[in-house]
Amino acid sequence: MMVSKKEQYQKLVERRRACDCCSEFGLTNGAKILKDKNKEDINEIGQWTASYTPTSKGSLNAKIVILGQDWGTIEEYNNFINSGEIGKSPTSEYEFNTSPTNKNLEIGLKEIDKEVDLKEGDFGECFMTNEILCYKAGNMSAKIDNRCYKNCTEKFLNALLEIIQPKIIIVLGKATFNALVKNGKDNNLFKDKKNAYKKNWGYNKTIEYGLEGNFIYSVGNVEILVFPMAHTGALGVLNRNRHQNAREFIKDWEDLSDYLKDNAILK
Repeated sequence: MMVSKKEQYQKLVERRRACDCCSEFGLTNGAKILKDKNKEDINEIGQWTASYTPTSKGSLNAKIVILGQDWGTIEEYNNFINSGEIGKSPTSEYEFNTSPTNKNLEIGLKEIDKEVDLKEGDFGECFMTNEILCYKAGNMSAKIDNRCYKNCTEKFLNALLEIIQPKIIIVLGKATFNALVKNGKDNNLFKDKKNAYKKNWGYNKTIEYGLEGNFIYSVGNVEILVFPMAHTGALGVLNRNRHQNAREFIKDWEDLSDYLKDNAILK
């Protein structure tokens, strides 16, 4: 009997709930945080997937996967939980109104003709997730051990991509992209069509080279185009815009739009 995407996904969610392999590196599973507050864990792979989707909760047939680094800190997650009833629309107010990441992401997606309303739970053709699914100690800029990227990518992200089988992955930020590349190369999943990419490139050059459709990530029987982008948080946008009079961030999404249209990627 063929197992449906929904059934595969629910099994993956259950594995995520039970995972504590990165606790020694200062990460805490959201299931534990919620249990300590006598609350039910979300029925999704991660909070970014669930935050704005009390009904749709992200399509398992999405053509686009948006891949961020991590949701944030244990303290921020506790604040989010305390702001309302987890998994319901009111809880979306807290993070949405304090995070430029989501607002800038909406701006970028409009450039590729993907209208989303994250606050209202309208993901359109997108599925949003993070490379790191647990919550970190310290502040928002705290570094995450490379072994956590390896654990989370191999245990959850690759399986998630195999279930969804998207056309493209839009990767937000340098750390997220480098982790995906390293894991992909270690497991023969990542390809550079022109064999020109260098790890020591500045991230601006990596973005520009990647927007030519040169990166492919293969899981199962599907090849997915990977597009590195500046993180849509305030610092990521600022760093990218320093080069072209506060214009480069939008231009990247315009260039992505042109490539997708010229090659009929999302038809």
